[in-house]
Amino acid sequence: MIGANKAAALLWWLVPGAGFLYRILSTYQKIRSGARFTGWALYLLSFLAFARFLCANGDSVAQAAFWTAELLLAAVRACWGLPIGLAFTALILGASAWRWSWPRLPKGTDARE
Repeated sequence: MIGANKAAALLWWLVPGAGFLYRILSTYQKIRSGARFTGWALYLLSFLAFARFLCANGDSVAQAAFWTAELLLAAVRACWGLPIGLAFTALILGASAWRWSWPRLPKGTDARE
């Protein structure tokens, strides 16, 4: 049997949450094609994660919401961390490639020798 707290949380995700997301995505779809599909896919994954956390934790809706928020923030952190890490990798590899591409002068023609 599903408790009142669980039912209210799931209905909140489905009724106002889906309606609000539909409104946002239909506006954003005009600017960015493909936003509607991506938004609904991420919403479905988030809802399934919340439902899984809710079933795993008994009647604690607050704990399930906290775990879902933690999961979403970890995903956002990974989405920002990957490009930043790749940018630093490109910086290091580009600097080393630039350094190694300098022409080598014959011995005795360098002013330092």
